[in-house]
Amino acid sequence: MNLYETKIKACAILLSSISVMSCSESTDTQSLNTINNTDPVVTASSKPTVALTSEQVNVTVGETFTLDITMSNFPTSEGGGVTVQFDSTMLNVSNVTINSDVWNFVNKAGEIDNNAGVVSDILFSSFNGISEDSNVATITFIAISSGSSQISLETSSINPFSSNGGEIAANFVSTKVTVN
Repeated sequence: MNLYETKIKACAILLSSISVMSCSESTDTQSLNTINNTDPVVTASSKPTVALTSEQVNVTVGETFTLDITMSNFPTSEGGGVTVQFDSTMLNVSNVTINSDVWNFVNKAGEIDNNAGVVSDILFSSFNGISEDSNVATITFIAISSGSSQISLETSSINPFSSNGGEIAANFVSTKVTVN
């Protein structure tokens, strides 16, 4: 390759980079609203959310039920991890199954600790990345005593949600559980 061809290729790469940055900036500002034309605020509909399939569950003692962990409004994501916390005096977890049809790279169903009321580090990934709303995993719970409590979700400390190599901050929605 001669010097002339090298210069042309370098210019093409530079122009492509500028174009990509310009598109990224315009995309980012489209998801912003302004308050008093000074403070940018991300719109609620554009914020990534991790939740369980129901915000409220009513069950009886001895009943088994399942909830899916879902993610919505994410940019293309290569995966992440979730930790689930629950009241161990009311609930136990018997199983966690990753949705391997979607998350088909490296996955881990997490560590279930029914004494502490936690399933830590449910990890999931996709080699190609997922760009649509997705079911991450299904958790099977058993109601062991009556009461009312929350099942909460948080990002895994060892594998946060990611997109294009960067971490994604997400909203986590809790589920209220009532056991009769």
